[in-house]
Amino acid sequence: MTKIDGRRSGEDGDSRACLGATNALMRKGAIKWDEAIKSLPQPNTPQHKIMTTLKNWFKLKLIWQYSLPFVLNLSASATFFAILSDTPISLAIPVTNATTFAATAVFGW
Repeated sequence: MTKIDGRRSGEDGDSRACLGATNALMRKGAIKWDEAIKSLPQPNTPQHKIMTTLKNWFKLKLIWQYSLPFVLNLSASATFFAILSDTPISLAIPVTNATTFAATAVFGW
């Protein structure tokens, strides 16, 4: 890695790759959650939509295959935004999009 403006040029590469990897892993966790929700018996009585949505959201958070990549994704996003303040936007956005796309493609297979 080379130094640019006193910092390493690939310093934010880990956060970009983490974002791409966690996108694919969260999708796999969401598929598990969807399968679990579909396998549950449907109640005979009508349920309040907001309460049903909240229950399903909490069930999703309890599936570690989703929640662990979700927390890692949030951490990588915070790191990326902290690093972004030192990087020219015209360079950061294209590089970030390309790296995230590549990591999503690799981890999504």
